[in-house]
Amino acid sequence: MDIEKLGEISDAVIRELHRWDAEHSCIKGAALLTQVMHRMGHSAAYLLTVGVTIANPAHKQWVDEHGNPHDDLSWKGYMEAGGFITQIGKGAGSTEQLPPDQWEGHLAVALPDAIQDRPILLDPTIIQANKLGKGINLPPLLWMVSDEFLAGHCPIARFVNGCYVRYEAYPDDHSYNDHGDVMAIIGLDEAVSHVVGRLRR
Repeated sequence: MDIEKLGEISDAVIRELHRWDAEHSCIKGAALLTQVMHRMGHSAAYLLTVGVTIANPAHKQWVDEHGNPHDDLSWKGYMEAGGFITQIGKGAGSTEQLPPDQWEGHLAVALPDAIQDRPILLDPTIIQANKLGKGINLPPLLWMVSDEFLAGHCPIARFVNGCYVRYEAYPDDHSYNDHGDVMAIIGLDEAVSHVVGRLRR
């Protein structure tokens, strides 16, 4: 497996999610990508609960110039400059009342020993953050990570298109299955077949 092939698989999954009208559904996206990886012979791929913190480019510019906002005046300047931070998934602490069948989390895919014995984290639906505006323009994510990250021992953070993006893994959290097995979502088998068929042409 190489980065180019992983990118090809990820792109095919994203196209299918768009056809399925599910490009912002992390559960459908992660389940589809995992099943496709299994069907393509990569049986070690698995679902991984994550928490993501995203700070927009205006945040970085403000912090570089002024340091972190720490009082009412600096927060006012930060907000006026367009600074923005959001959290997605585990640890986000949403106060919104979610529908009973909606999961308050974010799901990605881990592929251990993917490239030169290094694991890969794939997140095809992180693009959902882009709908917030605020200068956030993230592509589907494909990062080489560490075993320590996958075990939940250390976060990873990088800059992507000017945004600070930080992931933390929660490998023991399988609450995405609380409302039913996500690998048994209606329409998933058909979507997997569509993607695999395209990739094998």
